[in-house]
Amino acid sequence: EVDVGPGDGTWKTGYGGPHYENGIIYNAFNNIYALNASTGEQIWNYTSPSGVLFSQNVALDERYVVAVSYHSHIVIVLNKTNGEQIWNKTVGIGSNLGIAAEPLLYEDYIVVAVINGGNYSLDAFNVTNGSVIWNRSVDNFWDGSPILYDNRIYIQGSNSWHSIWLNNGTTILDTGYSSNTATVSIHNGLIFTSSDDSNANLYAYYTNGTLKWHFVKPGVAGWDKVYNQPVISNGLIFFNTMCKTCDSSDEGYFYVVNETDGSFIWKYHVESEDVFGYTSVAQGNAYIMSDNGVYAFDFGLGSGNYTLI
Repeated sequence: EVDVGPGDGTWKTGYGGPHYENGIIYNAFNNIYALNASTGEQIWNYTSPSGVLFSQNVALDERYVVAVSYHSHIVIVLNKTNGEQIWNKTVGIGSNLGIAAEPLLYEDYIVVAVINGGNYSLDAFNVTNGSVIWNRSVDNFWDGSPILYDNRIYIQGSNSWHSIWLNNGTTILDTGYSSNTATVSIHNGLIFTSSDDSNANLYAYYTNGTLKWHFVKPGVAGWDKVYNQPVISNGLIFFNTMCKTCDSSDEGYFYVVNETDGSFIWKYHVESEDVFGYTSVAQGNAYIMSDNGVYAFDFGLGSGNYTLI
């Protein structure tokens, strides 16, 4: 945790990616933890089966913590209060990578993106007992998480983004455009998606698949991939890229564009550092993480000056 005022560390721990709710941080890697957000004190700890590594982002509701395994194809549901296991289930076979994306948890549904013998599917399970509700094949979405909006699941794949009914898994829309594996964002009835081609494109679509606008990154040469879900706040869209060929080194860019029309506002060049993590926005500041540290930017509580803190 980092204090968003002066930026001094208040405490630190070696655990995985955090998910904050009501003063508690839930996260996972080799085990699954609940930590006091103020002190870092452990509230409970679930010890994973031998050799299981979890995808770091868990899903939460008022009842459950749901975690999935990156390599072992396991879905585990825990009691949120005490961390006791309710059930676990192995899904998919035949690949070194299992379930990389954060699962979707909504009412009695858990929806996960599964690798099954080199094929790819969305599988829906009953959260109380793990029984299969439905499953369906999709293209290679790899790291993108399913997102729920208006009883529809949206997920981005390598060949298209999909709109699927939550209750039965049937297709509403397959757009059929070249995309990537980042998680989509949804705001004000628009679907925001990205592409991993050489232009690091960002798109805004209406829910019927009609394109509203298309942003192409300005003045950056090389393969500049959007790995992360766009973050939307106060009429602005924040997203990061990682470049493998820019200036012959690993480096990243942090972009800000206008939510309404996709017009370019600002970018910051993170030299010689990979930028993988999500952007976080709080109290007029934006935070990004590279492989060398955390960057903080002051955007103000409105559309003010865009300056590095």
